[in-house]
Amino acid sequence: MLNINMRYRMLDDDIGNYLIIDTWANQILAKVTTIELAARTCQQLNKRLGTQKYLDELRQKVLTN
Repeated sequence: MLNINMRYRMLDDDIGNYLIIDTWANQILAKVTTIELAARTCQQLNKRLGTQKYLDELRQKVLTN
């Protein structure tokens, strides 16, 4: 199944920085100054941690807290 909703996203904060946001946990993870670094970081995070397995683990943590 194709997941079009990425866990990690990049947002522009209008002052020249890019924020990397975890959309599952609603947290800001990092602030970087170049779009290349932000895009590469988001790609790597989504590849490693944006899978269904990690979504299920996060849901289980939320349900047990």
